[in-house]
Amino acid sequence: MGRLEEAEREVRAGLDTCVRVLGPDHHDTLFRRDLLAATLRDSGRTEEAEEHYRRLFDARTRVLGRDHADTLTSRANRAIALGELGRLREAEREHRAVLELRDRVLGPEDRSTLTSRYHLAKVVGKLGRLEEAEREHRAELEVCSRVLGPDHPDALKSRDALIAVLCELGWLAEAEREFRSAIEIRVQVLGPTSRDTVVCRVKRAALLLELGRQAEAAREYRLLGAICTRILGPDYQAVLSGPDGMSVFESRLEEADRERAGAHRTAPGQSANGLPPGS
Repeated sequence: MGRLEEAEREVRAGLDTCVRVLGPDHHDTLFRRDLLAATLRDSGRTEEAEEHYRRLFDARTRVLGRDHADTLTSRANRAIALGELGRLREAEREHRAVLELRDRVLGPEDRSTLTSRYHLAKVVGKLGRLEEAEREHRAELEVCSRVLGPDHPDALKSRDALIAVLCELGWLAEAEREFRSAIEIRVQVLGPTSRDTVVCRVKRAALLLELGRQAEAAREYRLLGAICTRILGPDYQAVLSGPDGMSVFESRLEEADRERAGAHRTAPGQSANGLPPGS
């Protein structure tokens, strides 16, 4: 929190200087306002961030026009903040408006347009319209995979969102198929021992149990046990069964990812997942 408070002070000081020297509507001043809103949101002060995003959107609309990319970004960021505040109907309205404008101005395959479709689908799901959310996530994933590639971080995030909605709908067999695709891609891109790969496999193993496929689940848990013991040590099961087990488990895996990345930078002969070639 200390770093965020310091960052906020520095951003506010820079903003005050820009307002005084350049004026409230100068590009650099508006950029500083954007930084301040983002810093407030990162600090958990979402109501204040939403208010700053609203003012920034009004200013950029006046100065740049409602269709300008910066204006649309401010409006999209405000919509995300509204969703985080639980003001879901307002968030849906804003996300839908941004999507329509981005689709017209930038085209349906632009990355910003796809991001708007993703956030709109998330809000629709939170509003309980799960089948509509499933259709939106699936359509967005199809375009994202085709334009950016199925292994792009945006496509992986979209597939995860689709899986979550499928699970909420109780469409578990479809969710398991999507899990398999997500795991295959992550193994290829990130390696079998990365945090994201392991967490995805843990979730799939639990889903296999729900589907009554005990033999497959047991086999997956044995493989996961070997991987987790190698990464985290034999106490990983105690971590999982403890308070906030999954979040602590994921943090430990993320720490292991950082350690492997550091070792890789100092040892060029190692493979991308931090193990000797051929391991």
